[in-house]
Amino acid sequence: MATLSDVDRYILAARLKGYLANNQDALAILSEGLHDHPDDVRLLQLRGIKRLIARDLPGALSDLTRAADGLGGLPDSREFYRSAVEQDVVNLVLGRGERVRDQRTPVDELPDAAHAARGTLHATTWHHLGLARYLTGDFAGAAEAFSRARRAAVDDHQIVTALDWEYMSLRRAGRDEEAAAVLPALDDIAYDPELLDSPSVPNTLRGWYVQRLRMYRGELRPQDLLKNDVNDPLAIATLGHGVGTWYLYNGHPAAAKRAFLRVLELGDPTSVGHLAAGRESIVYDSRSFSSNP
Repeated sequence: MATLSDVDRYILAARLKGYLANNQDALAILSEGLHDHPDDVRLLQLRGIKRLIARDLPGALSDLTRAADGLGGLPDSREFYRSAVEQDVVNLVLGRGERVRDQRTPVDELPDAAHAARGTLHATTWHHLGLARYLTGDFAGAAEAFSRARRAAVDDHQIVTALDWEYMSLRRAGRDEEAAAVLPALDDIAYDPELLDSPSVPNTLRGWYVQRLRMYRGELRPQDLLKNDVNDPLAIATLGHGVGTWYLYNGHPAAAKRAFLRVLELGDPTSVGHLAAGRESIVYDSRSFSSNP
């Protein structure tokens, strides 16, 4: 634990605003931080992510490209999410600054790093740059970014999500043989193949991405995934987007459109799956994608 820098405080404040569903306030805080620290990679990365949420794709692409360009020579570090951020804010309010974790602690210097958080600076930056490229139609560039995210990831959750999007990007780029070649990497992830949402997969989102990857490998059918969303808006968005994209690049546009429309109607509007479904050209209109969600 350590006293936070100015940049750390901007990040904590922006994350907290995001958890309170005040994304525009989070963006304002990050822009203020970047006024004082214009080249800070962590501020650029987080503002890029918030711009994705706000459907500002040009801004997101700009911020995330600058963040990725700044990663060279910068040690990787853990990113702390909701439970840790909330506790750190409480500690700051109560004047327990010495109990606030150091946001810059290198990954290899943290005890029990596999369970400390859900991601790292490098992997998260490359992953979201991949998303920005994918959503703007640069599928080859997206595949390269997701590959770098997968190599930088240190936990299974980030590995399976990067692997999934890398596969989809390669398929959308028409590089089917390369796409097939990345799927064996799923064998290095612990999951129970007898179950759709394995109890050995502690994070539900991770479990849904495992299901998508198993569908790409022919081990599950699209209808298996669609039956397993249990009326959960995030599951509908995550599983439905994967199914719709699978239909799209396998030559079934009508089925893809039905899957994407279901995501847009019933899926979590804050999710990447919802954002991606809204960007697909077969359902693109003013209802499904707006600069003011």
